[in-house]
Amino acid sequence: MRIQEITYCDRELEWQFEPIQFSDLTLLVGVSGVGKTQILQSIIDLKKIANGGSFNGIEWDIRFVVKNEAEYRWTGKFETKKMPLSISQNEEEAEKHKFKIINEYLLFNNKYIVERNNNKIVFHGQDLPKLSPFQSVVDILSEEEDIAPVVDGFNKII
Repeated sequence: MRIQEITYCDRELEWQFEPIQFSDLTLLVGVSGVGKTQILQSIIDLKKIANGGSFNGIEWDIRFVVKNEAEYRWTGKFETKKMPLSISQNEEEAEKHKFKIINEYLLFNNKYIVERNNNKIVFHGQDLPKLSPFQSVVDILSEEEDIAPVVDGFNKII
């Protein structure tokens, strides 16, 4: 996977970074505190979302190319809830801390593969049955031919 551009916003923590363009050789250089680690953590969070993670208040837009030079654009937004700080969580508490995806779009070479909003999910022009509102369609439909390269690309991030 080669990331071309990323925009990321965390509404819960009230921070964001504007679109960052990457070239074939991109170095993250800067003084302490300018956001280098935050950029890398945002990419790791997108990997977690692609693998079923649920995050409070996260909004993203990422363009990338996979090994066959196909260009993808994946955007989405989770709901934002004001949450009390909790040190330890049991399984029941953790279940309450899942966050719904408000919208999500996946494009392949500028054509919609998936369009999702609060009411429905459309995959290649076909309405899908009600699926988990807490999981990304990239995770849910990871075995589909057009989506598998996305998951494979994110899983190569370490």
